[in-house]
Amino acid sequence: MIPDIYKNIGGKIKGHFTNKKVHENLFIKQTKKGHGNSFEDGVPDEYTLLSDMKTTKALKIGCCEATLINEGDLNGDELDEISVVQAPLNGCTYTLSTFTNVNGTWKKLFEPFLLSNGC
Repeated sequence: MIPDIYKNIGGKIKGHFTNKKVHENLFIKQTKKGHGNSFEDGVPDEYTLLSDMKTTKALKIGCCEATLINEGDLNGDELDEISVVQAPLNGCTYTLSTFTNVNGTWKKLFEPFLLSNGC
């Protein structure tokens, strides 16, 4: 059995992001396939945060695979916030960005910070 805490982490999460009475599903989708080595004039893949609610705008998160975290209500607006932990383009440092949804548009709640995995 998977502990409840892990049900709020992954490539697809559920929560109350735009309406406290309606569950919304968020997921990451690769929206552009890159080619070559991005450090040698190649183009990296691109990813976008999408929702199953038509009223929520997509959020381009750029390069590299990501994991979503439903953080719960961090700012007291009765809606859940999300963090996006994004893999590095090259190296060992991930980026963690936290967002809140304001009228269907994602806004940064905090400045992003870096997470080193010690590789």
